[in-house]
Amino acid sequence: MTKELKPWTNNNYSHSYWENGRRNLSSNNRILCFETGYFGLKVNVADLTKVQYGSFDKDNVFDRSISYEHAISKDARRRMDAELSEEDLIIKINLDGKIYRATSSAAGTDVDQCRLWESGKIVQHYDFLGVKFQEDNKLGIHPDIKCTLYIVVWPDSLTFTVELSASDDKIWPVWCFPDFILTMKMKDWGITATVNEAQKVTKNSVTFSLNCNLNDTRQTLQENWENKFKMDSKYLDVDYPFKYDNQFNSFVLDCIHPKRNFREGYCGIREYDEFQFRLRNLTKEGTYVPVLIHIRGPANVTGVCPIFCDENNKPLGVPVQLSKNWHNSELGHYVRFYALIPSPSNDEWTTYRLRIAYGFYGNLPSATHSNLSLIGYNGKNKTIFLQII
Repeated sequence: MTKELKPWTNNNYSHSYWENGRRNLSSNNRILCFETGYFGLKVNVADLTKVQYGSFDKDNVFDRSISYEHAISKDARRRMDAELSEEDLIIKINLDGKIYRATSSAAGTDVDQCRLWESGKIVQHYDFLGVKFQEDNKLGIHPDIKCTLYIVVWPDSLTFTVELSASDDKIWPVWCFPDFILTMKMKDWGITATVNEAQKVTKNSVTFSLNCNLNDTRQTLQENWENKFKMDSKYLDVDYPFKYDNQFNSFVLDCIHPKRNFREGYCGIREYDEFQFRLRNLTKEGTYVPVLIHIRGPANVTGVCPIFCDENNKPLGVPVQLSKNWHNSELGHYVRFYALIPSPSNDEWTTYRLRIAYGFYGNLPSATHSNLSLIGYNGKNKTIFLQII
């Protein structure tokens, strides 16, 4: 008999914070902290050669007594001090017979060079600009390597991604050299890759990701998702395929300006965007499948309220983390929905519907309690607000 999965488990949370608060950052104490129900991580943005990391399990059993509400209170951070140990973080490049290692980021001297993209109850997403590479045992940095380091944290996984960009005055990027090899390693996780093994290659950039998964099911999901998990979706009978993305370590649906049968904009929308998902789990264990739904061109960028329902449109109580942009014109208007979808191991298709309300659910005004992070809004940071449309 298949074990029914709850919409949410007590350990499926994450949050992030600066160790001494963002207002109290000194040049020698810029430590960004991540805590989930499964592990903790501290990153010194001025020293990328080491991190502090620890798994919150004893004899392979995770402590379920510390809830999200408890974890975000200051008095519960004792395990972040007591249960983490120093680990080497290795990000290095073999180039032209020499080895260059990432040592620091521009955020070490200018904290604004550490950018917060998403921070909620499910996923943390940051990047560090201006990552510097030094030749082993030498002081000088490589002038032609431009690098951004991304960190994405789910409750049960951690991903480091490096994006190398060509210098403005260089025709041939450094990764065009035949001996180019990139190595990333932390604790027992590691990759060594050539350009042909990169996650993404463009004319001016190349991207590599290191996924650190804390359980076998998550590892299977990343390495063998095509054989073990099946997922598809439709919007108004138009197919939108899911693809597994290593940078976000999740299934990603990228939907660009879907054709709607209702008016858009500030016009009192009573209709919904509605995506139908089907998910099939071929493994022996039920799990929570990470998904990111990225919609470029929502019907209205304000008043967005995502609701996961069953196939009969009954809300399930599955938490959805929302982020959106309407201030940065270069990025365009978008909404992103992160969720961990319950996936029982019954070898059968499970159908879900994601209903996206825009201000009204039928004739009822929508209400959400949210973390608000406005990118490009007057230098402001995260705040808490209650949105009633």
